[in-house]
Amino acid sequence: MKTFLASILLVLTASCGILGTSTGLSQQNVAPAATIVCNRHDSYVNSDAGLNVQSAQEFLSQSAAVRGLLANDPIPVAPLRAALTPVLDRYDAYVQADASLTAPQQVTRLRSSELLRSLIE
Repeated sequence: MKTFLASILLVLTASCGILGTSTGLSQQNVAPAATIVCNRHDSYVNSDAGLNVQSAQEFLSQSAAVRGLLANDPIPVAPLRAALTPVLDRYDAYVQADASLTAPQQVTRLRSSELLRSLIE
């Protein structure tokens, strides 16, 4: 019986390690995609001539806060959700307004943010 319980515990521990834990997400599953979205977000913010300096700095600090959370392993879900949501909202708006993207590029970029949203919900 001890062996059986130990086996179940090992399987549960391994499963949590792959997807994340009850208190966080696995860094290897979230960080690469979130970093790409933050980098693109920052490019859009830096090239947005309609933003004043204060707004641009605020938006860039929001994506920097996301990057700071990505350094944790596991990544805490609630703080990541709070930090990443406004960045994703802004990123989606920029992607939808970006006339230089082809339709497939736009769909791919929006899909990235959709997948990140599903991970943090």
